[in-house]
Amino acid sequence: MPALINPVAVSTGGGYTCALDDSSVKCWGYNFFGQTNVPALIDPVAISGGWEHTCALDDSGVKCWGHNEYGQTNVPSLKNPVAISAGFSHTCALDDSGVKCWGHNEYGQTSVLENQ
Repeated sequence: MPALINPVAVSTGGGYTCALDDSSVKCWGYNFFGQTNVPALIDPVAISGGWEHTCALDDSGVKCWGHNEYGQTNVPSLKNPVAISAGFSHTCALDDSGVKCWGHNEYGQTSVLENQ
């Protein structure tokens, strides 16, 4: 496991774990699809692990990496994202326009409900 300095968040995926510490994201465990290969991040503030992909929220927005069979790492245009949550093979973010989701949509998990 990589050394963590003052960890502030942790998220698990399918056989791997990621943690956010004072200045970076560190991931370890199962890495067949690159889900623990953390890209360059600028002051990350949140992480979320899906089944075989990982996402982080940093000063530049949302970045996702790992398995991309269903487009779960293809982040759409987001305006001032403030939260992320990765699912099995999809991810959602909260930004100025509301909730946006991308990736696998077999069960409608990326079809965001509109205000009624």
